Amino acid sequence: MGFSVSTVSLVLLLPLAMVTGQVPEESQNAVEKLQVQVYYETKCPDSMSFLRNQLQPSMREKNRMQYTDLELIPFGKAIVWRDATTKKLHVQCQHGEPECVDNALHACILETSDFEVAFDVIVCLMGSYTTELQKCSEKYNLNLDPVNECVANRSTAEILEKYGRQTAEIDLTFVPSIALNGKFDYSEQNHLLYRFDAKFCNAYEIKHGKKLENCH
Repeated sequence: MGFSVSTVSLVLLLPLAMVTGQVPEESQNAVEKLQVQVYYETKCPDSMSFLRNQLQPSMREKNRMQYTDLELIPFGKAIVWRDATTKKLHVQCQHGEPECVDNALHACILETSDFEVAFDVIVCLMGSYTTELQKCSEKYNLNLDPVNECVANRSTAEILEKYGRQTAEIDLTFVPSIALNGKFDYSEQNHLLYRFDAKFCNAYEIKHGKKLENCH
């Protein structure tokens, strides 16, 4: 029996897995990830300690980054509001205006850069209360042009507004706060702050049924 042109075309359009029964290599090699959200402030000593002493060692030294869908949310206990008369957007941060400015800077780094580069630069910036942007950007080869453009084209409040909406979705009472697997659990915060890698490993194993290397 011969094939019509339309039948041949349909076969050609079928996914490889349907025709051969094989799973494409990129699907076979897809890494299962765990969602992590970190709600932090740039001038908060607890945020600085967590990013540098818990999150960075887990992501880099123990190589968890490849297993993580990580999101950094630089807002914390800030407040954004719109003036009813002028319609202008305003923001107030827990540690004053310098923190608002740095929160917006972090937001622009995240929005305009490769995430892994942005992560390393942000951890570097969180090593000091002064904003050592030039040093950190040079260390990790971050192009500052799009970052500077992002900062210049919007007000600080406009940049931070969406992070405020994200933060309002959880019951944030302490900064930093961490959500695992899309869930914020207030009762787990102390463990996450001081034993992040162990909690990450446990949550990953529960979700994916796999124990990662160097998990204790």
